[in-house]
Amino acid sequence: MTYWIGKFLEAFGLVSVAAALVVGLQTDNIRLELSILAGGGAVFLLGRWLEKKGSAA
Repeated sequence: MTYWIGKFLEAFGLVSVAAALVVGLQTDNIRLELSILAGGGAVFLLGRWLEKKGSAA
């Protein structure tokens, strides 16, 4: 179960990073873009950690 939660979080993180790119291209708010980018990256890394923890069991 942990493996699939990790996979979901990885996918959500990648979508968030793509959303940060779109926000950056459409607006001139670099702080918002970097905030979304950092959040998406953190979610992706959490998912990666959970995926590895789940596949080791």
